[in-house]
Amino acid sequence: DSSVDNSVEYIRSKYKTKVKIVELAENKGQNFARNRGAELAIGEWLVFLDSDDSLTEGSLEILARKLDDNLVDILFAPCIDSNGLITTNRPNFEGTISYKDYLCGYIQGEHLPIHRKSAFLKCYFDESTRRAPNIGHLRVAKKSESIFITNFIARNYNTIIEDSLTSRLKNKDHKSMKIVQGIILKETWLDRLKYCPLGLIKNLAKYCYYFVHCVFVK
Repeated sequence: DSSVDNSVEYIRSKYKTKVKIVELAENKGQNFARNRGAELAIGEWLVFLDSDDSLTEGSLEILARKLDDNLVDILFAPCIDSNGLITTNRPNFEGTISYKDYLCGYIQGEHLPIHRKSAFLKCYFDESTRRAPNIGHLRVAKKSESIFITNFIARNYNTIIEDSLTSRLKNKDHKSMKIVQGIILKETWLDRLKYCPLGLIKNLAKYCYYFVHCVFVK
């Protein structure tokens, strides 16, 4: 994504021809970069990792077996952060949940998402914002109707790295957050009204907060 931290040079020197590097001419954010990567990928499944992520040992082999056993288009695996905490509200749960349950927050927290490429390319991450890849996850979940949640910890989530995208976004850009909440409202308001009206109220409240902040707070 046109990064300036010498990551391309590092990857070239360490992995040489083992990986294919695609460089973007302009930095456009994680959603744009992920979408281009998904289009270029040649495998059946897409695993998205950011600069503050790494996979746990043997995770791809284990997750591949779980995907073989469950006919879904999207899987979520929990993470473990730098403090050793598992970043999900249901660390022991493993099984399939519905789009309704996912929309209404049955599973919450940081997860490693794995998408079936053919399903993802019908949905994409939203490129009108650099944030909220969960919008793309929701799109795939709705089309797929079901999601598999594993309790296998597949991702190390580095929460102390100085250049972490998460760390840099702690000081919220209210304009961007207003856009994110607007997209979520537009795409899910009817489903939330039907399945979890309290969630719709919370979504509306967040949108109003960011809208007011953008208009009245300098």
